Amino acid sequence: PDPHGPPKPVLVWVHGGAFLIGSGRWPYAEPSALAARGLVVVTVSYRLGAFGFLDLSEHGLPGTANLGLLDAIRALEWVKEHITHFGGDPGSVTVAGQSAGAILIGCLLAAPKAAGLFRRAILMSGGPNLVRSAAFARDVTRRFLPLAGATTVADLRAKPTADLLAAQKALMQATDFGDPQFAPTVDGDVLPDWPLTRIRNGSAAGVAVLAGSTRDEFRLWRLYVPPLRKVPAGALRAWLPRVVGARADALLAAYRAAGLSPTEQTFAVFGDFMFRLPTLRVAEAQAAHRPDTRVYRFDWPTPVDGGVLGAPHSLDAVTLFGHFDQPGVTAFAGTGVDRGVMHALMADTWTAFVRTGDPSHPGLPLWPAYELENRPTMVLDVAPRVVADPAGGERAAWDGVPFDGAHPAVDNLPRRVELLRFLLGRLAVRVVIVLAVAGAVAAAVWWATR
Repeated sequence: PDPHGPPKPVLVWVHGGAFLIGSGRWPYAEPSALAARGLVVVTVSYRLGAFGFLDLSEHGLPGTANLGLLDAIRALEWVKEHITHFGGDPGSVTVAGQSAGAILIGCLLAAPKAAGLFRRAILMSGGPNLVRSAAFARDVTRRFLPLAGATTVADLRAKPTADLLAAQKALMQATDFGDPQFAPTVDGDVLPDWPLTRIRNGSAAGVAVLAGSTRDEFRLWRLYVPPLRKVPAGALRAWLPRVVGARADALLAAYRAAGLSPTEQTFAVFGDFMFRLPTLRVAEAQAAHRPDTRVYRFDWPTPVDGGVLGAPHSLDAVTLFGHFDQPGVTAFAGTGVDRGVMHALMADTWTAFVRTGDPSHPGLPLWPAYELENRPTMVLDVAPRVVADPAGGERAAWDGVPFDGAHPAVDNLPRRVELLRFLLGRLAVRVVIVLAVAGAVAAAVWWATR
């Protein structure tokens, strides 16, 4: 906005993209709608993939496992030093991010170098559960170097960007569904300990937090992994025991008790595992230090594809900025009038929080702070409402799983190859059965007509 007049609150937006893709220039996040509400908005780009998170500490370059995180910290330092020239108030800075951006903000809440650089934080669909241990990061480097045709840092520096990206792609081939080969690392310096542990211990006691997720996070992956559109019962049984041990059956029973089909169970379990529970763990940890912590759930369903996506991952971020006519956004958010209503609701809510640390405004019912007895959650929909502990049975089934990065560790995350192997195995059995039945019918017809 106009830089004259009293200093204005500042929002620093950190993009998502699994630490592999994305930019502060992504068109869907062009922030003029928020600036029009009187905020100074800064969008941040940070180094991604191997360029931002390849751990070369064993090769004489300490700190390289967190270069992307250090980029975000440097951006916040720049804001503190210079934002007055743009009409912003360096004493009223909020960081906000979605998905990997939210994970990065979880790390900022824990990083000593980021202390005092912001007063408020918004985490959308992400907690710092996908950070890596130093041992895991070093193992990634050992696997990456031969793929890049390199043995030393000098070899890497001599490679063109295309070669390094090709090596990165090869490393990621069988490790999707969020397996963070490249992500922030507990290196003992930039991140001295697991971020959630530090948050629990009060590292961000001076920061107001708003955190939440979408109702149907994992349904987004229907668009990318076609076999997920119909998942048979039992698809999770090979993986869940690795995460929760003998509790796997009881956990699945909680999702069945909610009336979910096998396919819906898969979406809900993965969505809770990857996004909802890690985000709630941050809110739980912060609520012990900040009684003004707030939690939301974004429930507005996109009307595209007959509504089968529900309210998937990233829909809240797209709705917040309101650029529904950008390429690809209409195909994701639809064209109905409700999308404008939801944009105004989201933008007003986030603006209120950036201004005061309280997301309440006249367009919402009374929004209680988050506490662990009732777990009041603002459900953001065309008719917003407060719900006590939504999907509480499924949430409670994960009690005792910290989602702190150490437990479950990143090498326990689900691989697509595991699920596809199960699905293809079931498909093969069905094909054999169908062929056998068809053969028997053909034989019977031949016998009857010979």
